[in-house]
Amino acid sequence: MEQEADTNTIRLAKATKNRDMPVVVTTAVQFFESLYACRSSQCRKLHNIAGSVVIFDEAQMLPIPYLRPCVWAVSQVTARYNVSAVLCTATQPALEPVFREFLPSCSI
Repeated sequence: MEQEADTNTIRLAKATKNRDMPVVVTTAVQFFESLYACRSSQCRKLHNIAGSVVIFDEAQMLPIPYLRPCVWAVSQVTARYNVSAVLCTATQPALEPVFREFLPSCSI
């Protein structure tokens, strides 16, 4: 029983580094740091993201100057890689106009 728990713990620990699960929970900041990184160790987290549901926690933490590039990136992964994006925040920013600009045919 202990061996099985250790195997499961190891598998889950690897999943947090590789994001190769069907549902990915991450902070918006951490996701975009990986997406826009120029180091393979950070970019590697994204190689299996296609077809996943990505839940962005703390979406309100996106800095205003980076808001449009981040929304564009979300629109690209949803349109091209079949990713479903869920933004979780206590204070939802008014992103619908920006999403409409980048993904006019998608339901928000």
